[in-house]
Amino acid sequence: MTMGSSKKLLWTLLIGIGSISLVTTFVIFGFGIMLLSVTLPQDIYDSVHEGQWKPLNVHRMEFDDPDDFSRTEKTLQQRISRSPDDPIPCYLLGALYETMDRNEDAIRAYKEALRKTEATGFHKVLYGHFSGDAHAELALLYYYTNNKEQALAELREVDRIGYYQSQELLTALQNVLEEPQRGEFHFELGVELRRILRLDRARQEIALAYDSATDPALKTKAGSWLRIKLPQQAKPLSPLTRYYTLAGATHETVYSNPAMAAMFYEKAIAEDPSFEWAYSQLGIVNHEMKRYDEAMANARKAAELNPGYISPWLTMGDVEIDRKNYASAIAHYSRALALSHDAIAANESDLVANIQNQIGYAYEQMGINDKAVAHYEQARSLAYESSPDYEYALDALERIQ
Repeated sequence: MTMGSSKKLLWTLLIGIGSISLVTTFVIFGFGIMLLSVTLPQDIYDSVHEGQWKPLNVHRMEFDDPDDFSRTEKTLQQRISRSPDDPIPCYLLGALYETMDRNEDAIRAYKEALRKTEATGFHKVLYGHFSGDAHAELALLYYYTNNKEQALAELREVDRIGYYQSQELLTALQNVLEEPQRGEFHFELGVELRRILRLDRARQEIALAYDSATDPALKTKAGSWLRIKLPQQAKPLSPLTRYYTLAGATHETVYSNPAMAAMFYEKAIAEDPSFEWAYSQLGIVNHEMKRYDEAMANARKAAELNPGYISPWLTMGDVEIDRKNYASAIAHYSRALALSHDAIAANESDLVANIQNQIGYAYEQMGINDKAVAHYEQARSLAYESSPDYEYALDALERIQ
């Protein structure tokens, strides 16, 4: 049932009240409200993504320049003035401010959205879907502003999984806030913060994991992440750099649109020419589009900015494989292999197995089968038996031997 049909049903019930008994009226009216509560709230919530609010939703719109932020802010403030009881523009304004790193403004906007959502019983039914998200976002914002007690209080108000933030992130944050002495919780939170490109906070949490770890395996893994899986610059990303990079990643992985991904990665680089990840990801999508010269240039720049970052060396190897420059590919893959020397101890042997397979393939294409066999054997010994790398190594060994 659509939003429109829910409203039509309710008006039909109200119009018919005068011609039926009072008891029947209450029964039918109650049934109408039940249907309204089942269908209309989801319709209202979905409209934020696909309907009238989509052009003002920072999670759905794609900014082309910084002025889009200020134009959206102004429009949302006008909507708040025209519809003072509607929590939706307040909620979207909070999301906009959060994206802009205006944390205190975002907190006020989310709290105002919650106040309006909870103002009446009808509003709780109609807009209740936004409460969990608002509390989840407030928890993150209080964490960013070092108000850990309030962050934990907001997490405990989340009565459903947040729409925008993963359950893994919220759980990791709650675990850290409740048991800050546990190194593994700091590591898990750091991994989740890296995923949303809160890189300064991710580095802080993984460093805490490294410092507090009593388990040697955790200490090795945290050290590996600090060395090869986080940017070397300690400064936070600017809001636009983070926004453009996330937009690029969405087009790359969710929409499988490398051309759009490349456009946003280029915007991220224009905002921050020292951000190696954007260069590295741009190299990956350019390789996917067979723009080999651009891919090599992007990967080389990423490696120049951070020689300890594995991904650009893998991209350079992939490009040279496609170009059939196998000796050069082996050199790049070998550099990646050297950088991943502690990956096995950090329980990341699948990465090493993949690199070993790539080197084995290059040697096989060169006709140097003894070296190909040695690398395929390494890959098979490291990969899980159900993994694609294990199957690939097994097939390759059968083919050669």
